[in-house]
Amino acid sequence: MEKQGEIVLDISISFYFSSFFFILGIAKTHAQRRHLKVETERVENIERLRNLPKRSEIEKKMRDDALAKPVSENSKGFLLLSKMGYKPGMSLGVEKEGCSEGIKVPIALELKTDRTGLGHDTEEDEKRKQRIDLYQKAVLERAKAHEVLIDDFSVRKRWAARMKQLSKDLKKSRKVCQELDARNGLEVPTSHHFWPIYKVMKEEETSLVKKRRIEESESITESFTYFNGKIAPDDLEIDELSENEITELYVIFETYLER
Repeated sequence: MEKQGEIVLDISISFYFSSFFFILGIAKTHAQRRHLKVETERVENIERLRNLPKRSEIEKKMRDDALAKPVSENSKGFLLLSKMGYKPGMSLGVEKEGCSEGIKVPIALELKTDRTGLGHDTEEDEKRKQRIDLYQKAVLERAKAHEVLIDDFSVRKRWAARMKQLSKDLKKSRKVCQELDARNGLEVPTSHHFWPIYKVMKEEETSLVKKRRIEESESITESFTYFNGKIAPDDLEIDELSENEITELYVIFETYLER
């Protein structure tokens, strides 16, 4: 039994080392070299077969090459067409709208390789084109809207700057009118628009009974005066006037100053 065990152990060890040398590509014996050569050829054949074109690809290439070639003058079809007046270079069929001539090349064959119905691919292409067109139109509309917003923003900025300048000129004209009228001895303007009006805060006059009720809080109201303290009416809200109103007042002030 011990001898048989030693034999089995020797066989296992020799098999292990032979496999080890084979894996590393180290072939010492003729059998190992032959086995390594066979394995190498087998792997190369598998790789070569894997790189070979498929049958469907070969058939498609042969079909495309055959359709790309003109019909031979020796074929029966060409002879039949020649009897009907056909000559090389001529086109077949009637001229369609958008085409200046008929058919000169064979109509391409389209073999279906999927399970979709006839015309499905064409319909999908049309839908895809429609989606692309809609997307392009939406992009153009957004771009135009953006340009309109930019233009509108520029217009509003220019208008705001113009209104600000007009309001500033109007206030300067009122001060000039005030100075000239004051030099001429006027205590109030001929029109309250000609002088600047100032807002003054004052306490509301109340009776003794009301004063008891407002001991903790005082009621404040507004009043308006000219520069010399004379009472004036409510002032104009120049910043809220329209461009036409400011322009009219400005013309009135210029006319008044020229007198």
